[in-house]
Amino acid sequence: MGTVEQNGLDRSNQRLGEYYGMIMKKQIFFLMNRFSGKIGSFLPLAAWLLSWLCFSWVGVGQTAEPDEILQEVDQAMGADSQIMVIRVVNRRGAKEDAPVVFTIAKKGGDRLVAMIIAPDTVQGVTAFRSGGELWLRIPNRKVEMQQEGLVRTFIGGGLFNNEDLLHLDYHTEFQARLAREDQANWYLELTPKWPWVPYAQVSMVVDKAFKLPREVTQYGPNHTLIKTIRYTQMQHFRDGPMRPSLLETTNALNPEYTSTLRYGDVQPTDIPDTLFDKTALSKIRDYFLQEK
Repeated sequence: MGTVEQNGLDRSNQRLGEYYGMIMKKQIFFLMNRFSGKIGSFLPLAAWLLSWLCFSWVGVGQTAEPDEILQEVDQAMGADSQIMVIRVVNRRGAKEDAPVVFTIAKKGGDRLVAMIIAPDTVQGVTAFRSGGELWLRIPNRKVEMQQEGLVRTFIGGGLFNNEDLLHLDYHTEFQARLAREDQANWYLELTPKWPWVPYAQVSMVVDKAFKLPREVTQYGPNHTLIKTIRYTQMQHFRDGPMRPSLLETTNALNPEYTSTLRYGDVQPTDIPDTLFDKTALSKIRDYFLQEK
């Protein structure tokens, strides 16, 4: 069959599909009207159910754009302006380090400030991140400095680096491609938009029902597996939405090393823009104490 004939056949099939779709919608709405006259008080439920069936049928085969899915993930994971309390535990075989607890204030998806609450050995260390820049302040030394690279960790060890702990919105750092999907999940392949992103590629499994990540796998150059982060234990926080409260990661090079990150609290609040500046590192502690 030639190209012209094939194109004509494709257009005919498309018009035929649209025609049958229109007929099906008319039949469903006709049945809905007939049915609603008999069920009385059950009308709202019946109308909702039949409408859902109708538009579900018409919408078969339609998939959201990958970058839109990524933005929905960011929205589901937190408010535009919020404060979080996070607890990180690092394990090396049978040995478990003392938990590191810190508070993060995030605004706009691309700016964060943080302060370590415990343990005492690193208490009071503050950090400011904007894009690829990360500034630290160590109170005892009264040092303010830029920490180059995001593969290190300002909390002192563990598998979660600064990119993971002081995490910007995914759609700010990555461009998404839909690799595949099934009934429950989207499977996205993310490539960095900026040279300062420490991963060459990231794979993400997204739960369709909640628009939340189930698993994130990070790769270095030449598709070298770095680590996998699993999002588990769904719960409600003070801002309302259900989201994972526990992140568990394993080291691909040394499986005996594991780290967990638990959200202790997530609270939406209006954070002043003046806090997000390297010159405000000394004020972060006062702000968090005031909020507490």
